[in-house]
Formats: sequence, C-alpha cells, structure tokens
Amino acid sequence: MSEVDLGRLFETFTASAFRLECLPAYQVPQDVQWLRRFRAGEARPQARDNRPWLQTVRNAKARGARMQRVRAVATPLTEYQRFQFSWGYPENEGAGEEIYILDHWPEVLAYAEDFWLFDDSLAVVLEYDDKGRFVRPVVAETLTPYQRARDITLKSSVPFRQYRRSVTV
Repeated sequence: MSEVDLGRLFETFTASAFRLECLPAYQVPQDVQWLRRFRAGEARPQARDNRPWLQTVRNAKARGARMQRVRAVATPLTEYQRFQFSWGYPENEGAGEEIYILDHWPEVLAYAEDFWLFDDSLAVVLEYDDKGRFVRPVVAETLTPYQRARDITLKSSVPFRQYRRSVTV
C-alpha cells in the first residue's frame, strides 16, 4: 500500500476509522514549525484551525462516519504529547474526532503497534523508524489482533477532555 492509497481510505471509509497511537513522539514534517513555536511558549495560532486533517475529520462526520483515536501515554508526558494535547487534540475533537487517552498498557495486549482500522474490515499498520518518522503503511494480513486491540484500548482508556483535566500540560 502506498501513502496515497492510505490517504484515499480517509475519503472512502463508510462507517468507522480507528487509530491507535503508541509512540512517545512523531517526527511529522508539518509540525516542525508549530512544535518550535509551542516550545517557545507562544499561544496556539489560529492558523492551526486550517489543518487539512480537520477537514478530513469534518468530511467523515458529514457523511455519518465515526473517527476514533486512542493515544497511549506514560507520565510524565513527552514534549510532543504535551504539544498534541495543547495544539492538536482540542481542534481534532472540535472537528468531530473522538479521542481517548490510555495511560496504562493493558496486560492482555502483548505489544503496541500504531495502526488504522477502517470499517472493521481493513487494518493498516503504520511503520515508523526509531526516530518516529513515518516509513510506510502496510496492510495487515489478519484483522483479529487489530479489532481486539481497538476493543481493549477503548475499554481501558478515558475521554481526552477527562484525562486533560487530570494532568498538567
């Protein structure tokens, strides 16, 4: 699967898209300038409200589809997680994405792997290098481990807004 193919899935899924996000930090080229400004203590700029991802989420919601994300964290939060909590997730939720925080890894899950699960019928594993740079999307051979990971992490997590009230960012 190519990155273009993965991008198309966000426009064509019909019912649900679920994301498990496990790395402590990601090296996202689009975030470099924003992370620098966050690190400098600047206020979140209004320009962040125009991110293409937000329109993707709005489009999914408008067609009646559900987008969910579970973000695995450990305390203390990493700088990147604090950035996500302050400059990313609130706007994602405002666009219609449901975000949950998992602050303890369930023992019944043997490993943590980033993936998207589309319409409960296609799992795409997101491969990253050791610095958190995206390498490639890979279609999973079987759905069961990803459906199970989704179900367990959703059950074990708390809504983002609830978690955010309990931590200092």
